[in-house]
Amino acid sequence: MRIIYPYPEDLPSRNARSVQALNTVCALGECVEVHFFPAGIKGDIFGFYGLRKPRGLVVEEVRRRWGPFTWTGRYAGKIRNRAGILSRGNLPVVIYTRHIKIAHLLAKSRPGNAAVVYEVHEIFSEKKPGIAGLESYVFEHADGLVFISRGLEEAITKGFGNKTPHCVVPSGVAIRHDHRIKDDEKPWKEVFYVGSSRYEWKGIEVLLEAVARLEGIKLNIIGDLESRITQLHTFRLLEKKGRINVWGYIPPASVPRVLQEAAIGVLPTSDDRLIGRKFTSPLKLLEYMAAGMAVVASDLPSTREIVSEKEALLVAPGDPVALASGIERIVSDPELRSRLARNAFKKAGAFSWEKRAEKILAFLNELFMKRL
Repeated sequence: MRIIYPYPEDLPSRNARSVQALNTVCALGECVEVHFFPAGIKGDIFGFYGLRKPRGLVVEEVRRRWGPFTWTGRYAGKIRNRAGILSRGNLPVVIYTRHIKIAHLLAKSRPGNAAVVYEVHEIFSEKKPGIAGLESYVFEHADGLVFISRGLEEAITKGFGNKTPHCVVPSGVAIRHDHRIKDDEKPWKEVFYVGSSRYEWKGIEVLLEAVARLEGIKLNIIGDLESRITQLHTFRLLEKKGRINVWGYIPPASVPRVLQEAAIGVLPTSDDRLIGRKFTSPLKLLEYMAAGMAVVASDLPSTREIVSEKEALLVAPGDPVALASGIERIVSDPELRSRLARNAFKKAGAFSWEKRAEKILAFLNELFMKRL
């Protein structure tokens, strides 16, 4: 099998989707021939993400921008041409993409015998109704769909009456061999949040309010912060008291090393948006787990697709009092903290990038068996 993975964005990037995309193609490239087509490459992208380029991965820059102009159609045309060339021969070819417009253009005009598989991360027409027709076309005419959560699968099969072959494959995480067990006797008084503050459904405002209620607890934030966050009263209060440490953006290769020295991670996802409640498959939750951290997380269907009460302390979403209580309990109970961290680390192995690649390849092989 040959896999063509269009990625019409520049790399490296601060977007979480770039972490998922590059780790996925590297894991797939350990098993089959993968042709990865980012729109721009600057420097050592593998070093930036802490990855080793596998032998089966071929990387080629395919430009999407010329000056100030973006040409998605031209980019898709170039992918179509390369797919046509790679389709010559006996190996089945699949175009695998997480970009809805690319999936639409290629599903409308398949090159050669290549199959088109769309990896679904959200329902874009919920916030952009104008693309509902385009999205519906992909759901109906793609050869296969890969959903990152069961909640997303359920919403699309119900809302769109979809009968396209599909499967659910959640996000992945790198499992480190140098994982260290945290010292249970150490008084851990710091909590960590890793991720973006761009979207309100991430819940960072609730996290700030929760930590402000807990004297002696320090909040570490890894990631870029929007100005609307740094201007909040709770942020300024914590800053004034020296109870917040903003690391800023850290390249993906460095994040695991930082988390190895941390004990408590927080996932404060809000429940007021479907994407947070049911659709997301949170990378940062898996990163906490793989680092052997105890996790306090919002009790949502999306969270429960990865962990249960055995691996995380689950609290009511959107409630700073409940979140503060959960953090306080983790901080004050070393036995609970240790048990949750051990269970979470053990479970993280089921979500490795290698396991993710295995599930994707099993689905793709099943698709081609049906096409014979």
